[in-house]
Amino acid sequence: MPADVAHVELTIRPRKKFSVSHLWKTSIQKGITGGEKRAALFTWPRIQLEYETMLTNDTEFNWIARKLYKYLYGLWGIPIWSDRTKLSLQANSGQKVLNVDETDNRHFYAGRDIIIINLTNFQLYETGKIESLTSTSITLDANLSSTWPIGSLVLPRYLFRMENPQEVQAKVFQYQELKFSSIESFESLRSFAYTIPESGASVYKGLDVFQFIPYNGVECSYNKPWNLLQFLGLGYTSCEYEKTLIGIKGGYQEKGRDCLWNMLKFFDSKMGRWGDFWVPTWKKDIVVTAAILSTDTTISIQNIEYSTHWAVGNDIVGEYIQFYFPDGTKVFKQITSAPTSTSIVIDLAVGKDVPADDLDLLVVSFLLPVRFDVDEIKFDYVDGNCEEVADVRLSFRGLKEVTLS
Repeated sequence: MPADVAHVELTIRPRKKFSVSHLWKTSIQKGITGGEKRAALFTWPRIQLEYETMLTNDTEFNWIARKLYKYLYGLWGIPIWSDRTKLSLQANSGQKVLNVDETDNRHFYAGRDIIIINLTNFQLYETGKIESLTSTSITLDANLSSTWPIGSLVLPRYLFRMENPQEVQAKVFQYQELKFSSIESFESLRSFAYTIPESGASVYKGLDVFQFIPYNGVECSYNKPWNLLQFLGLGYTSCEYEKTLIGIKGGYQEKGRDCLWNMLKFFDSKMGRWGDFWVPTWKKDIVVTAAILSTDTTISIQNIEYSTHWAVGNDIVGEYIQFYFPDGTKVFKQITSAPTSTSIVIDLAVGKDVPADDLDLLVVSFLLPVRFDVDEIKFDYVDGNCEEVADVRLSFRGLKEVTLS
């Protein structure tokens, strides 16, 4: 068996696509009536990368070919290009401290590795391990062996296993394309500490609220499994679920490193499919038909047969709602009764006036107790330069039972 090679550094910048994923692993046992028992099997997320680039010269062509030929089985050090920063001061040989533009909201952690790469020559680089860091500096656990000028790239660097086989598509005498997916290696005890992040989200009734707005709408699914027993005669149906579970899928495009990192923190705080939280449907589940005063607790609504379909107290779905006001603010309320077919009563005053002219812009959505329905969050950066804009697809699964405070 070939020996592992732990220092194959893939320092060629992605020029077409770069995606970063956090992977968790959750074990779920489901009861016949729809209840769940969940266990988190990972204590920190594994990172997966998808990488696509054009190789534009003979040096890059041949470098990739020989490294794949000899070291495909080995460990590959790959930078997280979306988290790059630059040296703000020259870093001299023999020093440990790197002064950089910014380290916040990036995969820089004490005990993890970094790589410094020359801007014009991908084969000039140096790796190191982070001892400590601030928002604008990184202290390594050993001195630099080379001197690096202002503007040199500084990136988080993780070890990965490449998929096998790998293919390079060649356009004769023009360029070549390299695409691959790799997952973080975990083959020895970790030397770094990991703390589950706080979500930083608004909290309602003891649960965090996922408030990122899908940019192209949502897809809702309804799940209430039933059985039909029938051969030649009359059929017999049975259903063990007393409640219908709602699933939601949405596409998000987040702009800015803060927004992207906040979404990542929220996902990691739930450890993928493990944790409970709220998510609004982002639909006009309740259509308000008359102007609202900030002191109102009774709201006039379109007849949606609330009392017969969304009965208060019998099902948590439909009992809690989000008001999304025209100015972009949000509040959460509980419906306590529906005295008529065209009115509902909420537990506390709305807190904001909504004149009749603004009702078309008011969105009152059901607030659903959910978990993520995936153990992976993937950030697809929209161009090969890994700018601070990424597409994310997420799905959520409604819960039958939650504990509220």
